[in-house]
Amino acid sequence: MSVPVQETIAQAVLAKLTALVSAKSLASASRATLAGMPDSPEDKSAFLVQMECAEDSAQLQGYKNWVQAFDVYLFVRPSDRDTAAVDTAINALRADVEKQLLSDLPAGDALFGLADNAAIRAPLLFELGEACVGAIVRLEVSFRHLEFDPYSQ
Repeated sequence: MSVPVQETIAQAVLAKLTALVSAKSLASASRATLAGMPDSPEDKSAFLVQMECAEDSAQLQGYKNWVQAFDVYLFVRPSDRDTAAVDTAINALRADVEKQLLSDLPAGDALFGLADNAAIRAPLLFELGEACVGAIVRLEVSFRHLEFDPYSQ
């Protein structure tokens, strides 16, 4: 069964986050489900949310060009014994994620060759009560598919 280009890109973003789990930078990485955000996320976990997709102003004949936004929620649950500033943990986690998401851009191979470009926008910070803080990494991915076939590039 074919997978739309847009979904293939979302899977590629999750694969990049999952690679950080293998590297021990993240404890877990998952995508949004009908259940929504986890009530009690674990320390150093990432939660990928696909946001709105907008038509790109630059269009090529025979193609539809899009900009797909993703928010990556990064959760930090500092312990009572941590002596480092919580911002230090958030900054390190955010830097690891941003570097991973853009790692193949210099080779001109954004998101395993699926995207024309990817960019990180200004992050947002959040708090979930006293026990959990984090940052939202905002990723925008430019991609295209054949004008009348969202399954083909």
